[in-house]
Amino acid sequence: MNSTLLSIIIPVYNVEDYLRECLDSIVSQDLTDCEIICINDGSTDNCANMLCEYEKKYSDDIRIIYQENRGTSEARNRGVSESHGEWLYFIDSDDICKPYAISTIKELIVNYPNVGMIKMDNLQTDDGKRLTIHPKDLPLMTYSEFFEKCCTIHKVPKMVSSVQPGTYIIRRTEWENNHFSFDKGLRYEDAMFLYRLAVKKGTIQIVHIEEPFYVVRQNRAGSNSTDVSIQHYVDRLFIIEESIKLFKEKGIRSSFWFEPLLSYFQWLIIEATDKEMVEEFSRLASYELIQKLKIGICNKESRKKWVLAMIGVKTSSLYYANTINGLERRLINRFFTMLDTYFPKWLIKE
Repeated sequence: MNSTLLSIIIPVYNVEDYLRECLDSIVSQDLTDCEIICINDGSTDNCANMLCEYEKKYSDDIRIIYQENRGTSEARNRGVSESHGEWLYFIDSDDICKPYAISTIKELIVNYPNVGMIKMDNLQTDDGKRLTIHPKDLPLMTYSEFFEKCCTIHKVPKMVSSVQPGTYIIRRTEWENNHFSFDKGLRYEDAMFLYRLAVKKGTIQIVHIEEPFYVVRQNRAGSNSTDVSIQHYVDRLFIIEESIKLFKEKGIRSSFWFEPLLSYFQWLIIEATDKEMVEEFSRLASYELIQKLKIGICNKESRKKWVLAMIGVKTSSLYYANTINGLERRLINRFFTMLDTYFPKWLIKE
């Protein structure tokens, strides 16, 4: 391959039921100036044979890397180190690209030659629901501006963003200059990547796309997102604590930056499915961590305001008028009930 504009990096692990559909959706497109790097991360099913078949059939486009099972993060990092493209694009091996995906990405690269990263609203679920929505004509942003405006609570109207790597195109020099990588052995590495990105120097262009071109397969049995276990809590608590550490190192004090962490912590509690898991979670989440997460909700009044902001309700009178939908109200009540039960001193005394 004489010229490589885009490296498409696909970690593969035990997805024999989905891999063929994923690869077919890519190899059927215009791959001029592109390469596909598949990293077989120690699959024990039929993935190795499938990959060998595609490598033989599409030898000009696909290259297979084999390694022992080390997890998605290390597979992606290995893919970066083995690739040659000027830009990097990460695809999950159980997802699907629409027929116009690669041509759209190459067009965006040409249209934005001077940015370090392009963020796209290109996701939809396999049942057709759109997962990302970005307003048109957003200005070029620094990474910190992107985090503050687009990842906290509705700073940009009608914004619905995602941490999924399939929404980013990353310039290789930007990756190398900022020493980017996915955390080894960590599940939910996508979220940790976002927090590490937020404190780096660089520019990002957010682009609205009329038709989503990346289809996410949700609720697949055996995927990280459906496996709620103790390790699930260990990894997510690491992300929260590591992000707090990053913010502290950079001298960040704004409560806006901590809103996503609070929401992340909230969903950890909500996802606890039984008493034993909740008790284990309360053991793992140190009292010191809870104290750190009190930023922005230091007393009952500010706690109430945070809850209202989180669900998009602007005044407390609306809250008490029961305008919040029943599911949201139950989840919020559960969240604070859990805090009050397992961390009774979580509020700063007035």
